[in-house]
Amino acid sequence: MTVSTSIQPVVMAAGKGSRMTDLTCTKAKCLLPVGGYPLVWHPLNMLQTNGFNEAIVIVPDGAKNEVVKIPEKYGLKMKLDVVTISGQEDMGTADSLRLVADKLVGQDILIVSGDLILEESLRGVVDLHRMKSAACTALLAKSTLDLKNIIVPGDKRKFKKERDFIGLSGDHLCMMTAEADVEEEEVRISDRVRRSVGSFTINTNLLDAHLYVMKKWLCDFIVHDRNLSAIKGEVLPIIVKKQFSRIKGKKESGDHEKSKLIDFVEQDKAYGLNTSNRLYSCYAYVTELPCVRVNNVPAFWHCNNVLRKENKIHPGASLGDKAQLSGCYVSANCQIADKTTLSSVSLGSGCQVMEKVKISNSVIMDNVTIKSGTIVEDCILSDGVVIGEKCSVKKSILGKCQSVPDGGQVASQLLLDADKMMEVDINL
Repeated sequence: MTVSTSIQPVVMAAGKGSRMTDLTCTKAKCLLPVGGYPLVWHPLNMLQTNGFNEAIVIVPDGAKNEVVKIPEKYGLKMKLDVVTISGQEDMGTADSLRLVADKLVGQDILIVSGDLILEESLRGVVDLHRMKSAACTALLAKSTLDLKNIIVPGDKRKFKKERDFIGLSGDHLCMMTAEADVEEEEVRISDRVRRSVGSFTINTNLLDAHLYVMKKWLCDFIVHDRNLSAIKGEVLPIIVKKQFSRIKGKKESGDHEKSKLIDFVEQDKAYGLNTSNRLYSCYAYVTELPCVRVNNVPAFWHCNNVLRKENKIHPGASLGDKAQLSGCYVSANCQIADKTTLSSVSLGSGCQVMEKVKISNSVIMDNVTIKSGTIVEDCILSDGVVIGEKCSVKKSILGKCQSVPDGGQVASQLLLDADKMMEVDINL
């Protein structure tokens, strides 16, 4: 199914991963391995599956070289226009959109989060957007990820589920407010909204997938208003609220400077299906299929677990004749010795696993060395980690280039860069 004839996709993949700093303190979030692929590969593959052959991708400057190689390295046929953001800049998604303002030429702009893993076809959300002549159409999903019941490696911190108050009247999006932005115990609905919509349902169990189809004029407004930094937290609440503004007549022609949202609305087009005298309308498409945003450690851990289904061995990897693998992803240039047993493991490129090693239910990134006689269970090992001989490493996260000496025992620990994070003693 091709939906790309008039829709231009922009993938927002420059996030620093503030909710998963245990992993992103040493590796760009968009490059974290999920199911044997870099995280940003998943939304790109979803776009290709839906008929898109090119996309703008916004990433941190340190990740550009790797992201540029993704199509060739992982068999995508998409042309990527990779735009970078300095790692020193704290920029939101609206700020990122301004960086590519001169590249936005589509009638509609498809904004996709770089951490989205989605099985849904885009036909439903695109058809709804076109049928309703919507200013903005958001993709929502049933929230199925229970953070409290996902046991992750590392410490025993609690991960709080973030909720939104999402008002829906059928598929009409009437309200969008983050729970954290509600200062009082009651959610107040304006008289104007009640008169326009009547009754509607406020949902707290829906996930905002951070996938939006927007009219080009709406993106122009976002680019113009530099007070807006985040699309989800700032832009959406404004445009959902302002749709209930009354139409006071068409704008006068001329070269007057645009300053307000109403100045950007393409009124002739917006009025096409508008029988309620609203300025424009916003809609939401709710999918029943799996949809996850990998924006915290539990989501990262969950997706890696569910996506490992069968062995996928890169032809450039070397496996001993007596190596036993089940449900594993093995990348290029890995060396796995004889008498090893790997079950539900993702191995990044350049890893070396020596004899008599047992690894289960773990995510192992690039250039990791695990020496003979070691057991690794339920762990995340970052780039360059070295595990000595006859070690036991369980339910732990090890940061970039950390090492465990021969005979070391690590259980339920975080072993990260001491300059950035906490130090953890190893029980020898």
